[in-house]
Amino acid sequence: MSNRTIFDRIAEAALPPRTLREIERDVEGIATEYPSTSAVQLVPRAERGWLGVERLLDGRVRGRTRTVLDLRAGQYAVYLALTGNDLAQHQVADTYLDLAGQHAEQAGDQLLADCVAILESSFAFFRGQPERARIAAADRRADAHPYARPMLAVCEARAAARAGDAGTARAGLDDMWGHLWVGPTRHGTVPVDEALAVAQTAAILSTLGDPASEEYARRAIAGWSGAGANGMLGGSYNALARSYLRRPEPDPEQAADAARRAVLTVGEQRTSWVVDVSTQMWRQMDARWPTLPAVRRLGERLAESRAALPPGA
Repeated sequence: MSNRTIFDRIAEAALPPRTLREIERDVEGIATEYPSTSAVQLVPRAERGWLGVERLLDGRVRGRTRTVLDLRAGQYAVYLALTGNDLAQHQVADTYLDLAGQHAEQAGDQLLADCVAILESSFAFFRGQPERARIAAADRRADAHPYARPMLAVCEARAAARAGDAGTARAGLDDMWGHLWVGPTRHGTVPVDEALAVAQTAAILSTLGDPASEEYARRAIAGWSGAGANGMLGGSYNALARSYLRRPEPDPEQAADAARRAVLTVGEQRTSWVVDVSTQMWRQMDARWPTLPAVRRLGERLAESRAALPPGA
């Protein structure tokens, strides 16, 4: 992503105006392609769309047209926040998330506001702020849009698990399973269908040290293999790795191998939130079992992955 200010990019953009239908189709396309498309590839498309809508909003649009444009600008901003975070550009991600929240308020759209809360919680969780992550999700979960509710339950559950609150974590998992989304993908964050629910259950149970997490992780890996959603597959390998580490007798060889598979799976796609977790586990293993070949191989692969990140992406 460019380091120029948002205002500079709007001022310099020479984009032909699109119809509302064209804008809607473009956002729908991004929503469909996000789980299986490299963030590096998706950023230019999302930014072009967002710039075009912001320029239209700078004009004299009123009434329903302005409301629709605010909604679309917010949806584009959500994907720019997601991709910015995927590429470890946290300041960029936060800026677009703030913009998405402003547009959600202007448009009065519940789903967009719920998606903003999901990202607020997710960003806080992966940056080591579990209590902030829990509150951001809990404040909206009960009254959330049906599309967003199961993911908000995930956010609350994993934050509680990180904090050692097993009761709240399991209650959140129950709420997730009770509200799975069975419809098409909507604009915003990815839907929690049964496949994603299995993967999230694996991740949360592994954090709690529940032995059942291994079976969920294997189910998730089998389900995501060959599906093109490499980020989900990588996350499931990380859940399996964590399960090995949380055994009464840890298995660092298998844990390191699973974490290395996570990093190999994602490549440059969804690099940050998978590789960061793999890195955290490697640090734990390197502190306890630094001479194990599997642990050394994981460390070498992580170094290569970091070096492969596109500069200023």
